[in-house]
Amino acid sequence: MHILPFLAEVPIADLDRERVQRFLSHDIAALPDGAWRNTYKVVKTMLTWATNNDLIARNPITGVKQRTYKAAVHDDDIQLIDKRTTIALDLLRWLKNEQHKHYVLILFMFLGLRRSELLGLTWNCIDDDDTDVGARIHVRQQLSRAKGQGRFIDPRTKNNKSRIVYMPHEWWVDLMWHKVTTYPEIGDWRDDLVFRRDDGMHVNYTDVQKIWDDVLDAYFAARETKPEKWRLHYNRHLTASMMFRAGQNLQYVQELLGHSDATMTLYYTHFSAQAKKDAITAYGDALEKGDWGRLAKINEENPVSE
Repeated sequence: MHILPFLAEVPIADLDRERVQRFLSHDIAALPDGAWRNTYKVVKTMLTWATNNDLIARNPITGVKQRTYKAAVHDDDIQLIDKRTTIALDLLRWLKNEQHKHYVLILFMFLGLRRSELLGLTWNCIDDDDTDVGARIHVRQQLSRAKGQGRFIDPRTKNNKSRIVYMPHEWWVDLMWHKVTTYPEIGDWRDDLVFRRDDGMHVNYTDVQKIWDDVLDAYFAARETKPEKWRLHYNRHLTASMMFRAGQNLQYVQELLGHSDATMTLYYTHFSAQAKKDAITAYGDALEKGDWGRLAKINEENPVSE
């Protein structure tokens, strides 16, 4: 009932980002937070379906600013995050010990990359490990889909902002181990992808979710514990949780995850490259060795400038 009065007469082909933004920011601005959020979800679902079924070339809701509000955090939410954080940490250790074929793919899920960014990662986005700068990932593109084109590399991120993610040295070593994996040559952009299927093709959204589900099933079977499932995107929340647990501050975590927030952007410039490298290296140590104190110490030594 909130959508039809404003969009019922608009052909779907004419729904561009500006019109969707006006609908969300003006037409339904008076709705309470809950009703606004539900309306947003319905519109997003409709437009995503239209995009996936080639009714429109590009989803116009991508990059549209959402309403900001403070959601209540309940004790049950905190307990669930803590529980899954513990599982995630043990899962990564188990995958590495097993030398699991998908270890590096799962590991990179905990660098805060979006699913589209992870699957669109190419080797020219990876800087070699260097004693001065360190190994870095240039997050500047994503795996996208357009009408008549199928999947392709979009030279933009979801919010049209590139960012640099620093890798712990041990993770770079693991990545180089993954790089020696050989795949059939396809003869196009897929040959440069960091993560590919066994047949050499790109990993699509359904593939990566199945990989995640299968890895969880294997892990819980090996641990002989009750299985627990969660969606792939939830790992971005767990990444933030683990970074906070490791003592890192809000501003760096927002940059790591690539969240758009104009009020926080002013703070981002106050993080030096060395501080970012130290933070992510300590984060790697925390995951590998359970050494959470080191990152907390780094955070104290590199406060956010006012």
